[in-house]
Amino acid sequence: MRIAIDARYLTNEFSGIGNYSENLVRNLVPMDPENQYAIFVHQSFDRDLDLPDNAEVIPLAGKPLSFYTLLSLARRVRETGADVFHALFPIIPLMCRVPMLVTVHDLQALTVPGFTGRRFYPVKRAYDLFYQWAYPRAIRRARFLIADSHATRRDMAVFFPESRANTMVIYPGLDRSFGEPVDEMTLQQVTEKYQIPERYILYLGSTRPNKNLPNMIRAFHQMREEREDLRDVFFCMIVSADRFFDESRRLIKTLRLQKRMR
Repeated sequence: MRIAIDARYLTNEFSGIGNYSENLVRNLVPMDPENQYAIFVHQSFDRDLDLPDNAEVIPLAGKPLSFYTLLSLARRVRETGADVFHALFPIIPLMCRVPMLVTVHDLQALTVPGFTGRRFYPVKRAYDLFYQWAYPRAIRRARFLIADSHATRRDMAVFFPESRANTMVIYPGLDRSFGEPVDEMTLQQVTEKYQIPERYILYLGSTRPNKNLPNMIRAFHQMREEREDLRDVFFCMIVSADRFFDESRRLIKTLRLQKRMR
């Protein structure tokens, strides 16, 4: 059997769906030598996935959220001779006759009002309308669905009751690197480079509204105000300074936390 996987959220930067895509491909392909895989990536992706001979990596020009996905991806899937097409996010091509498996990570695009925020209103409205059309279409057209948490499956059952019968929950795997010990020299180099203190709170993630970062900052400020024994604790954030970060940046300045943040 030949399986096509749309892994175009795999980029040279790290993201949630990107990490999911990379770990799935790196682990699934070697353990399934009987099947052949066509892995679609964006042409800007230049890291080596180090896959065995039963996988072909195919760079594509279009990004996941694009007209390319809607109008051209079905042809590329057909050219691979795929028996199954696995979309790793709920945006699928038009006119794709290959049976589809779709992974749904969450329904934020439908449930979080600020998901497409911080954009010029007509652009934001266009994104909202697109998601409101694309997500339901992908979920209803898929032969099978993967939800990567029971919470997502419950949300899908509320919005799309017909999806209950063909949705399975498969949790994302844990990257093997998390089980590898880090030597003391590396720890020292990292702490010195980023001036990380002995006691700190770490946040690693995006700054989208659903992550609730401003309230984390407020809670950190309140903790320092109320607990004298915790005033030496720092808040270390590893985030992208994207369009959602301005609110958090202003809040840090308003609460005078610049010297307690990293």
